[in-house]
Amino acid sequence: RRVHGGRMLSFLSKSTRFTKSCSCYASSSYIFIRNYSKLKFLVVDCYGKAGRDDLEKGGMKTAGQLYCEMLDYAAKGKAEFDVVFPADQGFKIPDLTKYDGVGWTGSSLTVYHKEDPQVTLQYKLCEAVINAGVPQFGSCWGLQLGAAIFGAEVKRNPKGREMGIGRKVTLNEAGITHKMFEGRRNISFDVFSSHDDEVVGKMPSDITVLAGNSFSHIQALVVPYKETEFWAVQYHPEYDIYQLARLVSCRIAKLIKNGNFIDENDAINYINDLETLWVNPQRKDISWRLGIDEDVLDIDQRLTEVKNWIKYVVIPYNQRKLNKLGNKTTWAMSFDIDGVLVCGNRVVESAKSVLNNLNKRNIPFVLVTNGGGVTESQKALQLSEKLEAKITEEQVIMAHSPMRKLIEKHKNDYILVVGKRSDSIKEVVKSYGFEKVITTEEWHHLSPISYPDLKVEKKGDGQLPPKIGAVFCLIDPLYWGRDIQIVCDAIQKSFSTSPIPIYSSCADLFYAAEYETPRLGSGSFAVALESVCTQALGIEKFTITKFGKPEVETFRYAEGVLEKMASRNNKEVTKIYMVGDNQMTDIQGARNAGEKWISILTKTGMYQGGPHNAHHVCLDVEHAYDLANSLSSPTEEKN
Repeated sequence: RRVHGGRMLSFLSKSTRFTKSCSCYASSSYIFIRNYSKLKFLVVDCYGKAGRDDLEKGGMKTAGQLYCEMLDYAAKGKAEFDVVFPADQGFKIPDLTKYDGVGWTGSSLTVYHKEDPQVTLQYKLCEAVINAGVPQFGSCWGLQLGAAIFGAEVKRNPKGREMGIGRKVTLNEAGITHKMFEGRRNISFDVFSSHDDEVVGKMPSDITVLAGNSFSHIQALVVPYKETEFWAVQYHPEYDIYQLARLVSCRIAKLIKNGNFIDENDAINYINDLETLWVNPQRKDISWRLGIDEDVLDIDQRLTEVKNWIKYVVIPYNQRKLNKLGNKTTWAMSFDIDGVLVCGNRVVESAKSVLNNLNKRNIPFVLVTNGGGVTESQKALQLSEKLEAKITEEQVIMAHSPMRKLIEKHKNDYILVVGKRSDSIKEVVKSYGFEKVITTEEWHHLSPISYPDLKVEKKGDGQLPPKIGAVFCLIDPLYWGRDIQIVCDAIQKSFSTSPIPIYSSCADLFYAAEYETPRLGSGSFAVALESVCTQALGIEKFTITKFGKPEVETFRYAEGVLEKMASRNNKEVTKIYMVGDNQMTDIQGARNAGEKWISILTKTGMYQGGPHNAHHVCLDVEHAYDLANSLSSPTEEKN
């Protein structure tokens, strides 16, 4: 529940569910080629920091988040993403050759203010993408930027702001026959819109206009370059009605001034209608009153242009890259540690020879563990000595390693860190680039009365951080009661319109040790924390963002590391063998990660036989290595 304008608005957050990678997907308007590799997208969040903060304060997802979700759905889960923020100071253009497509979001900036440093860098990035010959798709600002780069003029629309539902976008003769709109049921359709500016004047010869409406004559266009194309729309296929409601909430004052609403109550009624329809799409009275139909309610209709861009532009580009690689492909391996390479304090003897063989053959491998609490460099040194094989920091993926990617979102926030070994876990988080870090142990020493059952000496000036921006649970703590209490205190202290985000790398409910039955793992602490926060604080639908196996984000992170290792030898990874002993984490995670991943279950840890959901079962890590080697295709690295 969110308070706005003196009235209480009720809404239900609804997350999109994605169908994970299948070997072939087909419908009347969308066909995947069976053997193309997972698509890699660069998502360009074109908002400045202030604009992103404004959206998040209103309860809206950032433009980059929305684009990732849209592309993931359109690619049926066969995609991964890097999100960049070129409007931010210090931005550097990444290596564009590793991407199959670039997506440009909307923005609150203005394309024709080229002297603004936030805009200048975006022009440079777009020009670099064009020079690299990588396909592009843009919405709103993305269309305006692309048009400007290719010589068109962008101005403020004298009619004001097109906001909410853009009406009767109509295909012209070129649009009717263009593949961008294959599968659209109608020549005229409604869309989600939010823009003040528009592309105007006579178009350069390179630009083909495909659609327009009475508000903006250019609502869709395409530009060819270097064997590929820039597809762009003036509207927002990445929005849904809930996100539109949040956007309207962020823009109420501006929309009243623009004449979209009479007053604040008028705006709130509109927001309530959108949010109610989001929760219950069957409310025909609301959809009739708002004039909303399947054009925006049917996700497959709404994403027609994006799906077709992937089908007709991105996948062919990906195929051309693979063809150029020829036989420059390799397979890779990903190993769980406990139960596969070591059992308690005992090293599985064949693990040493397997890792050394992989190093000798230059086949990429990573060690992916749900353990944590130390830096990757420390763990790499420990494992190299224990396993008598060269293991680098890059190859060690702890449960919390993917938290590195949170730096862009929380680099200026205070981070509360939960877990045992206070100094060590603080060092981990600071090694990821976070500067404002406080552990639960430090919090307790600053305020001993926060948990009086455990007596500690007061240290410091007693001043707690004014606001916690995020909670990172790296590993289960020794004192569960204390740490759960302090997390609850931090949430209440920092609560504004929504609870602060909690990220947990406490993954395994159980783990194999020398004891006769599996031990409770750090994941059990995450279960307890989530339950207490939900019940004690009364937060509806309280959730924790989880890292570690079997979370897809962890497997994507591991895949990214393996691809980076392979690229140093100008090779591309086509198969990844996940070797693990835990069906719930290692095997299920690999099966959810996409068709590139092949799961191998070993009998040296938790699994000792019986039903399983793995692709293969092997006695130990040596047999798993032999199997992976025998399954490699002739064009891949093989003995």
